[in-house]
Formats: sequence, C-alpha cells, structure tokens
Amino acid sequence: MPEGVSTDILRQFKIRLGACKRLSKEVSSYEEEARVNEDKVETMKSKNQDEYDIRKQEEILAESCMMIPDSKRRFGEALMELQSFINENREAFTGTPELLEEATVLLSRLE
Repeated sequence: MPEGVSTDILRQFKIRLGACKRLSKEVSSYEEEARVNEDKVETMKSKNQDEYDIRKQEEILAESCMMIPDSKRRFGEALMELQSFINENREAFTGTPELLEEATVLLSRLE
C-alpha cells in the first residue's frame, strides 16, 4: 500500500476505478457487437438470404444498439463518481501520482 493513503480510501478508489474499467469494456463490447451484427445483416441482404433470417438478425442488431446508450450512461455516471471521489480525497493521494495515472486516462473520456 502506498504511504499516506488510508486503507479504506484506497479500497474505495480501487472499487470505483474497477467499475469504470468494467463499464468502459462493456461499452466497447456493445459497440463492437453492433458493428459485427450490422455487417452480418448487410452480408445477408447482399446474398439475398431468407427474409425471416434477415429480420431476426436485425432484431439482434437492434437489441445491441439499445444497450449502447444505457452502458454509456452508466459509464458516465461511474466516471463522475470517480472524479468526485478523487476531488473529495485529493489530499490523501498527494505524493502518490501513480495511483491517479490510470484514473486520469479514464477520466479524459468524460470530457
């Protein structure tokens, strides 16, 4: 544990940082899934496949696209919560910039 940072603050920081990382991956995953499904629909249409299969694939695409805004909203909320936590406990992180480096990278996505 870095000197000067209490165990509780460090634990809370790691929890918030972990949540931000997980939600960042979730957003990326849904965006990638939507791109893959969109390509799949286009391929199916270009090959004149069965209309039923195309409609089902379009439904899958729509579900993927519906998840993106919710994931982005939750990611934004988690980032704001992390930023708030850092601001409230800034003095606890004085002298330990390595702890804040990863958070700073994630927080740059907030702006």
